[in-house]
Amino acid sequence: ASISSASESEGLGGNAGAIDIRAGDSVSLENGSSITTATSGRGHAGDIMLETGYFDMRSGSLISSASTSKHNGGDAGTVFIRAENLMRLSQGSAITTLAEDAGKGRITVDAGDRIYVWDSEITTSIKKGGNDAGDVTMNQDILILNRSKIVANAWEGRGGNIRLIAEPFVQSWESLVDASSQFGMDGTVYIESPEGDFASMVLLPASPLDATRWMKTPCAARSAEKTSRFVIKGRDAVPTPFDDWQPSPMTWFD
Repeated sequence: ASISSASESEGLGGNAGAIDIRAGDSVSLENGSSITTATSGRGHAGDIMLETGYFDMRSGSLISSASTSKHNGGDAGTVFIRAENLMRLSQGSAITTLAEDAGKGRITVDAGDRIYVWDSEITTSIKKGGNDAGDVTMNQDILILNRSKIVANAWEGRGGNIRLIAEPFVQSWESLVDASSQFGMDGTVYIESPEGDFASMVLLPASPLDATRWMKTPCAARSAEKTSRFVIKGRDAVPTPFDDWQPSPMTWFD
């Protein structure tokens, strides 16, 4: 199913209409459902506003405001979502604003309780040109990113500003928060969240791994080669806070 508003003229064209959805209980998008506004010419894409108590997107569902003109197109619209309780994105769902050769496209999300983003994305992006990317603002009690991304990327203009307010903000190491520009100035990422002791959430085993059996035979002997290898794939853990103790430099031994 879909709800859409579009200005399809590739010339001057008019503005696309706005979409305003208000449901007291809940709104659910499933199985590739979509709410979209778009413009193909110099008119602006319409804004999207959604207000409800519980908001759920899953199975590749989409909310999008896009400017698809490849030359001096109109601006992408604004997406505003308010969920008084829980908001959840999962299974490849997305909230996006996109401009091929235009600007704007702001996303604002306000949730009273928590937002859980799993294997999904919230993005504002500019494909080319010197326009600035739209900002992303999210305000909630708890924000959890699990294998997901929040990005505001530009081309030659400035990357958007990302502002996340949560108590707490929990991010898996596969997740990404990025406000960059391909050839222009990067935007800023501002996260307002108390520092929590998440170590108490993990129960470590009483005894560590016994690695003595792996130390009997050197790696080179087991592999029939004269070299050893140590490989790290992908991002590891989370960055060290700027005000934390820094690791000592690497020391080499003969």
